[in-house]
Amino acid sequence: MMKLLYICEDYVPPVTNGSGLVYLACLEALAQEYDVYSIMFADDLGRVGRETSDKLESLCKAHLVLPGVNRNPPVQLARTLSRAVTGQLIAPTMLEEMGRSGIQDKVARFIRNNAPAAMYVHKYNCVPRLGRDIVASFSGVRILDLHDDFVAKEGLERSALQRLLREYPELRKYAPYARIDLKNRLSRFSAIASRRQELEILSMFDWVVAASDNEARAYSTYLPGRVVYCPWPVSSSAGLAPSRESKYAAGFIGSDMIFNLEGLMAFVTKELPHIRQRDPRFTFVVAGGISEPFRLACPLHDTLGVTVLGRLRDIAEFYSSVSVVVVPLLHGTGISLKTLEAASYGIPVVSTPVGVRGIPSSRLPSNLVVVDLNGFSQMMTATAARWHRTQSGTTQAEETAAYLGKIAGIVTSYGVQNGSPYSAPAPLRSVGSFRRHSS
Repeated sequence: MMKLLYICEDYVPPVTNGSGLVYLACLEALAQEYDVYSIMFADDLGRVGRETSDKLESLCKAHLVLPGVNRNPPVQLARTLSRAVTGQLIAPTMLEEMGRSGIQDKVARFIRNNAPAAMYVHKYNCVPRLGRDIVASFSGVRILDLHDDFVAKEGLERSALQRLLREYPELRKYAPYARIDLKNRLSRFSAIASRRQELEILSMFDWVVAASDNEARAYSTYLPGRVVYCPWPVSSSAGLAPSRESKYAAGFIGSDMIFNLEGLMAFVTKELPHIRQRDPRFTFVVAGGISEPFRLACPLHDTLGVTVLGRLRDIAEFYSSVSVVVVPLLHGTGISLKTLEAASYGIPVVSTPVGVRGIPSSRLPSNLVVVDLNGFSQMMTATAARWHRTQSGTTQAEETAAYLGKIAGIVTSYGVQNGSPYSAPAPLRSVGSFRRHSS
């Protein structure tokens, strides 16, 4: 079997967010066809437990879990201030890789000893963790899984956080948002400079894969002939949920990502009152990492018929308690994995168009209704009753087979298309060609 080096900016399991879901699903799929050698990073190595090591040992021929970003306060401050000068998302290489020479030596030894033929990297922010020289010197096929348009995401998140802090000042007490706000104030964001930096990093890879069809098309204009649309092996259909009486009429589960809170607050303040005016018994539940900032932004949530569960050890507990799942996102980039996750539990899902971004209509399951946020109030009260309990979407086996087919095509056709792993990448488009796409 071909040897494949698999790299993530966080470790799995456990799966604690959408990215982790993708990391584990891709790893499990690739391990069926390749001898996988994995490198994962952890901000706190002390939290990496037996569950992680046992799973990686079962899937990989060998693995490393190494320290993630350098959290030394002076180094963090230097990185932030450097971005105030450059306007770029990633600090200069010297600062990003400061204090990481020992880690890079371990990575280099791991690659040298195992000699993988291909490198598969999730997200380009892994490059500073690995070391640019290590990526550049890798002699096999280099594949980057894009995950997101992080340049567009940065601009949207900055604007959304400003609006939230202005409308709900209590959110300043939520430490993660306060840190992001401070970072934003100390640094500067230039879409053009960040896009230039992004494409410089992407040019180090032979292939870029994108799970979003929208972003696959967009990045093909930057890197013609080198971008492949490749949906992740994450199923949108896990069979039908059994008929049952649910504790709550509807609910939302998600992380504390800014876009999640923005959409949730819009739903709770604008649409939920209309729904409860029609049906005063209508109950709504919030769960996951979003719970703490939601409590701060909406301290009187119980008077609106909203129950807050907090973080759950098993997300199935949430899905078994609701009749309908809402995904009221107003902004976002990449793929909304929470939409596919919710649909896979076989219960009705009502989503805004943003919640299904990047997913072709042919892959949307039949238990998913897409409507603008101002249509939620009318749709919600009828959805559970109207929904036809028919299974559709794609199965896990179908998704895995399609994903492995795409990766196999990339790896095996490389020599035919480009001559050898040492051939130079195709030239990038000029800065002017992506200036229009950065707005």
